[in-house]
Amino acid sequence: MGEKVEILLFEDNPNDVNLIEDMLEEFSDFHYELKNVETLNEGLSLLKERPFDVILTDLCLPDSDGIDTFLDIHARNSRIPIIIFTASNDEKIGIDAVKKSAQDYLIKGQVNGRLLKRSIQYSIERKKVEEVLTNIENVRKKEIHHRIKNNFQVISSLLDLQADKFKRKIRVTSPEVIDAFRESQDRVISMALIHEELHEGSGGDTVYFASYLGKLVENIFLTYRLGNADISLNMDLEENFFFDIDTAIPLGMIVNELTSNSLKHAFPGRDDGKIEIKLRREGNKNNCCKSTGFILGVSDNGVGIPENLEIEETESLGFQLVASLIDQLDGELELKRNKGTEFTMRFTVKEKTSIN
Repeated sequence: MGEKVEILLFEDNPNDVNLIEDMLEEFSDFHYELKNVETLNEGLSLLKERPFDVILTDLCLPDSDGIDTFLDIHARNSRIPIIIFTASNDEKIGIDAVKKSAQDYLIKGQVNGRLLKRSIQYSIERKKVEEVLTNIENVRKKEIHHRIKNNFQVISSLLDLQADKFKRKIRVTSPEVIDAFRESQDRVISMALIHEELHEGSGGDTVYFASYLGKLVENIFLTYRLGNADISLNMDLEENFFFDIDTAIPLGMIVNELTSNSLKHAFPGRDDGKIEIKLRREGNKNNCCKSTGFILGVSDNGVGIPENLEIEETESLGFQLVASLIDQLDGELELKRNKGTEFTMRFTVKEKTSIN
């Protein structure tokens, strides 16, 4: 620790501030600068303006109390090691905070200068080691996602070659065979794009869904837009959705099936049309992650699905796949046939924030 250590202290009790200053002055064998703030909001604002190497915080501040003080600081500054101070009767809160990624906890009245110095040094070094290990793991995950994406692309190319082979066979007169290959190819691409997003991102396990969905629908339109048909697309997606791969893949495949179905069947004999895709959040929001309800809608203003056609009983592989994927998400599907076709899916997942 040859460089100066920038320390931010959340503490509104002047006596405790003075005590910490005295302990650091007497026992620290490293250069440091201590900055004190008295409220949570003051400290969070300061953290936006300048970097710190370590945070010391009391859990009882004028504008925050208990474990929420630590959680609010950590949610916005997860890369900075945080040491919390607890009262002797609040040791359980300290243990809980460590379980939630605090580097250490110190009990007021039982802290001395040597213990404080050691805790600061160890916390900074442990955080450095954690970041190195996290970076190694992220690189490993990115390489895995890159290989999976490439494998999916190989499968897609093989399907394309096989479709061309069937086209050249005189005895194959039905377009259904070629369409089946093309649909399978699009399903493979929808999964490959997930791994492309994971590879190009932070290397974590979450997908920025708006970016992924934009690439997916662009590929679908390139595949199915025919002639001079002017089919417009309106995408209304809430920002900052980060879904894990077990949620993103079935959602992507659902959008793939319904959007391609609209492009193939909704606008026969027409030179224009409109497809809309919407995704919005329902439910309460917390800081880190939340079990939240979502609504996904895919609609068009085309000819609509006949009233006598029951989706649950259709032999269409696409609709069967959609029903299966919604069951996989424990979701519900609603179909409206007024002025076109509108599919609305409601499902609940644990949404995750991006990695800092």
